[in-house]
Order: sequence, then structure tokens, then C-alpha cells
Amino acid sequence: MQPERGLEPGRPPAFPPPFPIRADRSWIAAGALLAAHLAFSAFGERPLLPSLGLGLLTVAVFFAAVTFHAYAHSLVERLTGSPTTPCRLYIFGDVPASPRRGMVAFVGPVASAVLGALLLLGADSLGTGPDDVLRIAGWASIALGVLNLAPGLPLDGGHILAAITRRRRLAVRTGQLFGLVAVVGGIWLLLSGPAALDDTAFGLWLLLAGIFILAEARASDGQVPVMALDDQTAGAWARPFAGRVAATDPVPAAGGPFAVSDGTRLAGVLAHGGVADPDTTCADVMVPWTSGIGVRTHAPLREALARLTEPETQLVVVVDEKGIVRGVLDEDAVRSRVVSG
Repeated sequence: MQPERGLEPGRPPAFPPPFPIRADRSWIAAGALLAAHLAFSAFGERPLLPSLGLGLLTVAVFFAAVTFHAYAHSLVERLTGSPTTPCRLYIFGDVPASPRRGMVAFVGPVASAVLGALLLLGADSLGTGPDDVLRIAGWASIALGVLNLAPGLPLDGGHILAAITRRRRLAVRTGQLFGLVAVVGGIWLLLSGPAALDDTAFGLWLLLAGIFILAEARASDGQVPVMALDDQTAGAWARPFAGRVAATDPVPAAGGPFAVSDGTRLAGVLAHGGVADPDTTCADVMVPWTSGIGVRTHAPLREALARLTEPETQLVVVVDEKGIVRGVLDEDAVRSRVVSG
């Protein structure tokens, strides 16, 4: 089914899409430490209060850059019709609640590099103080993009590696390696690194990033996605439709699930193909569409699974923000995630 030519299931339930990006509380301590370091290094020639203010402003701009990095992933997911994956922001970038496809993962580092270049260009047109803020945040955003290309989980490069090789454990191990390298490199830059890097706080950022990468990589080692339900969404677990059939069509020989159409509207869902009677039509065996079986892609997974436990509920239809059906959450979808996890 084409992403922009899907069936509109009439008026789906009005679920407000939840905010898919949350900042981890580690940002409070890490951000304060970075701001203080910047105040006494990059802005140390100024009075105390202005230097602290510029340090906090630089961290705020960098936080916006990390958020931009995460939203670039979300934008591509929406444009390609993929379920939008909730994520948590750390100082090294974002960690999604479920694995990302290669193209979705790759766009984050590109967005960070582009934004960093724009910030550096903007720094040239401002006076002393603001230009330093944009320059430091610009280089940090570029470094964020480069770091996230490292082929190890939880970094974007790790999702690309896992998608290409289908070896999640390899991506975890390389993530641990790069986290360790980041810690060692950050310590070296802080203690005896090149003088040109002294005022960028890059060493401290790299050290903090390495610590969090190591922690997240360790958490990813042997993690079973099905058990982490709190941050999962219905869209992340749904099976995409294999195609569209008309209500009057014969039941397909195999495959599924199928969106059953009545003109341009969704009439129901056919979970599986293959029926012994060749005269049986899709309308005879489909699950009729009602607003009671529809959930938004951003709906919490627990909510969708609770729907499946209700009497007479065979499946849940996942609907995106534009009202287009995107997939089905049923017993087969849950079983496949448990096995793959």
C-alpha cells in the first residue's frame, strides 16, 4: 500500500499523538557540568555571571541541536510511512525505543552535520559572545553527527550495522568499544589535548558521551524488546499491510494482512489469506472496521495490547496522524516480535 494512497478509515478515534521525544534526566547533571566548564574555559575572560549565562546558553543551543537530530529521524519515519519511534535524548544523541531502519538512522548524523555548518556560518555574522555560542554549538553538532556514525549501538551507526548484518550482538560489542574509546579520548583531551580544543569543552562532552554510550550499550546487550513495554508504541509493533483488496474480491490464496476496501474507505481487515471455498469473498471473512479497534501509531503499546485482550477483539488497526491505516496489531504481530527479540 502506498503511504499517501492508503485507505481512510472514516473517522478514527481522536487520540492526540503523544510527544515522541523525551529528554533523559541525565541532561540536568551533564548540562550543568558542561555549562560550568564552558563558563570557566571558553568564556572565562568575562565576569562570572555573564560567563555562566553564555555557558548555559551554549548548552541550550546544543540541546536544541540534539533535539533537531532526533526530529530528523521522526520526520523521515513519517515521510516513509514507518511507525514513529519514541526516543529518549542523551548528551550524545537519542536512543529509540525500538530498532531503526538504515535510512532512518542515517538521516540523523546528516541533519546534525548540516545544522552544525549553519551554526558556524551564523557565528560569523554576530558579535563577540553570541558568535562563540554558535561556534561552540556548531562544532558540537558536527561532532554529534560524526560520533553517531560509529557502527555500534546505541548510536545510529549501530542501527545501520544491525540492519545490514542482522547481528545485533555485533553492534552492541562495537558500541561498547566506541564508548570506551570516547571515554579515553575525552580524558586525554581534558588533561593533555591540543590547545586548540581547550575552549570547546569537546573533551568533557566526549567523556560524558562515552560514559552514557557504555551504559546504553550494556543495557542493549541481551535486551529483549518485548519486555520493554513502557516506551513502545502500537505502530512499532504493528504488521504492515501486504496489500489492498476489495470487499467483493475472492480471498487471496495466501499472505496477509490485507486492507479490505469499499471504494476509497476501509471496510475491514483480512488477517490471513487462504480459504477452502473459492466463492468466499473478503467481506465474508474480514474483521469489519469500527472505531473501537483503531489506535494511533503513537498510542502506548500497553494500551493496544489491552485492546487485544477484550472479548471479541481479534486485532487492532493502527492509524497514522493523517487518518491512513498503516498496519495491524494481532497475535501474529506480537508473536513475531517476541521471537525476533
